Amino acid sequence: MIITRLSWAGLQVVSGQSTLLIDAVEDFSGMEPYMGKPLQAVIPFSSSVQADLVLLTHLHPDHFDPQGIRKALKPGGRVVCHTSAAEKLEAQGFPLQILELNQAFSFGDFTVIPVFGLDGIGHEQVSWVVRDMHGKQLFHGGDTIWHSRFWEINRTYGKTDAAFLPINGVVVDYAFVGYNPLPASLTPEQAVVAAKILQADILVPMHYGTFHKPQVYEEYPSVKEALVESALAHNQQHAFVPEGGSLELSAAPIVVSV
Repeated sequence: MIITRLSWAGLQVVSGQSTLLIDAVEDFSGMEPYMGKPLQAVIPFSSSVQADLVLLTHLHPDHFDPQGIRKALKPGGRVVCHTSAAEKLEAQGFPLQILELNQAFSFGDFTVIPVFGLDGIGHEQVSWVVRDMHGKQLFHGGDTIWHSRFWEINRTYGKTDAAFLPINGVVVDYAFVGYNPLPASLTPEQAVVAAKILQADILVPMHYGTFHKPQVYEEYPSVKEALVESALAHNQQHAFVPEGGSLELSAAPIVVSV
């Protein structure tokens, strides 16, 4: 399994002859009023990737890019979603595989399973467990906040080779949400503890560094340094894979390449 970080929370995952995308976005313009403009170059994918599956944690525009998906999805490919997102996706004409929580779906070299996730502003979302034919397993946490189902996920699905978790611990001030002074995604320490609970061989931080709009969308201060400090305190292996960089899960030790 070779996992390439795209922008923000996006992943491209390749195993054998199969390719899937998770929360892949290359057009963030719809989120500019809420998050500001990207602070770094966006990784393009839609012209170079042919995906068998596209997995979505939720439909916020920083995790869901309809145009990019249409370009990247192979003929015969499918968008895989939880039932909570199905109606809106059906209305847009996507070929869907609709799953309940903890319902496994196998396609090509992958088995994918939506598991519990908890959105920071009260909307529906899921996380994903992805396994390949070699038994390698990744966890993708969307932009979940802290919740008590991490233990259940670990008991159900076992140890994780790599956990991709948000770490920006963002505090948002949106009128449509109301009073919300607490983090709307995992903080660095929460991400480390979640990875520990998931028995992740390695934590790969994501969903940080690209957006910061003072007084509206404020990232956790010194986020990378806080992650390193927490990882050391909790004895959790981690790797900062840059956007555009890849992580390989194989029989050998995990290798990070850029």
